[in-house]
Amino acid sequence: IISIFYWCFISLALISYFQSPIYHRSPLFFVCISICIALIGVLIVYSNLSRQINVFNIYIKITLVSLILSASAFFVSSYPIGSDPWAHLEYINNFLQFSSLTVSGNTQKVGEYYINYPVSHLFAIAISLITTLSTRVSLYMIGITLILSTIFTYLFVKEISNDSNIALFSLLLLSFADCHIHWTDQVIPMSFGL
Repeated sequence: IISIFYWCFISLALISYFQSPIYHRSPLFFVCISICIALIGVLIVYSNLSRQINVFNIYIKITLVSLILSASAFFVSSYPIGSDPWAHLEYINNFLQFSSLTVSGNTQKVGEYYINYPVSHLFAIAISLITTLSTRVSLYMIGITLILSTIFTYLFVKEISNDSNIALFSLLLLSFADCHIHWTDQVIPMSFGL
């Protein structure tokens, strides 16, 4: 029953997001996401986690809600959110245009600080070249990498506590902490390094 409610509220959240105008997410979206997070918490408490398939199902549910929340914030406008993502997008576009990591012309647009840390930019460039996605979507792949890397939190806590419930609650708390959401929707190189 909990899983049925979970999928209903996920569907309702997605419908409310796609029905909202640009630059806006409705309160119904946040209510549905909050209910989904609470249902996952209840599912962790009442599930028999002795089988790995149950742990994997809960991990997938946490990751899905985290991806929806992050993507809804990143793609709420047609432009990157914040001041830093503009500089990173400019750096990526500069590389794609001139095929060089050195920034030609005015470094004020990109910022001297970011030129010294090209690993995340190279990752976004590779994604853009391999998949032919736009540079903006390939920049968001850094946020997706951060979301998917939360599996290590589960593995670390599971190793220390030897309890799947505690490990999944840690994963749930990390995935919906404000700092984690912020690093996945306002993508900067440190998101990739985290």
